[in-house]
Amino acid sequence: MKCDGGYHGHSDALLAEAGSGVATLALPGARGVTPNSVRDTLVVPYNDPEAMTTVFSQHGEHIAAVIVEPVAGNIGCIPPVPGYLNHLRSLTREYGSLLIADEVMTGYRAAYGSVTHALGGAFDLICLGKIIGAGFPVGACAGRKSLMEHLAPQGPVYQAGTMSGHRFAMAGGSAVLGRLSPGDPYDTLGGLAAHLVTGATEILMEKGIPAYGTHIGGMCTLFLGITEAHAHDGVRKADTALFGSYHAHMFRNGILLPPSQFEAVFVSAAHTMADIDRYLTVLGEWSPHQHHA
Repeated sequence: MKCDGGYHGHSDALLAEAGSGVATLALPGARGVTPNSVRDTLVVPYNDPEAMTTVFSQHGEHIAAVIVEPVAGNIGCIPPVPGYLNHLRSLTREYGSLLIADEVMTGYRAAYGSVTHALGGAFDLICLGKIIGAGFPVGACAGRKSLMEHLAPQGPVYQAGTMSGHRFAMAGGSAVLGRLSPGDPYDTLGGLAAHLVTGATEILMEKGIPAYGTHIGGMCTLFLGITEAHAHDGVRKADTALFGSYHAHMFRNGILLPPSQFEAVFVSAAHTMADIDRYLTVLGEWSPHQHHA
């Protein structure tokens, strides 16, 4: 089972999207992925504990695992509603399913170690990437010893890759992780991200533009055209054309943002409050009624 809007890498069974129901048998979300590849995947809305309970009551004995981004990042930054992750933990334990945290995006970026640890969620398996290789190609998984012992050579599940353990990625990742601690730089990153989304939301509201800003740690998103969203359905209502005008204005003024309304922004340790203030100044100069080629 996965959540609507969750992206978990190019794995055919997980390249699936939901329909309009509480839960759907997944449909392929990419050309070339056949219906049979995703027929065993269930898709449910993110941040909807009632929907998850309903699906488990119907299919619980057949659900091997639930994979979820603890903080959704591929529909923009959408933090979990209070109690959501603990609800998933309770359900999966009740039905004997594994709970997998995809923290490739958030691990060591939104919080020291993992968001699941910071938010009190207990997962069976966790997937990490990106920052543990300082941006070089890398991935890692971790979990309970009883599960990890299924991997070769101790167990029968084979897993390998061309880039596994690459010396550049390992050296870079070690250098980055060695500079991190529970307080620094996460306290600073959280303050910068909060200043960005709070200031931007106020500026846009003054311009008469509905806006919704989210952040956790240094990870944030500014949604345009909506004032609230906690799942994919709400995010879909954001104004992508308006975002295009906003992005072009910021780009022309030397501020490079992700080119999609549905990609998260990451404040880095290289940023300062002066950088955020400059961003807010440039944003204040934006006229959404201007049209640009």
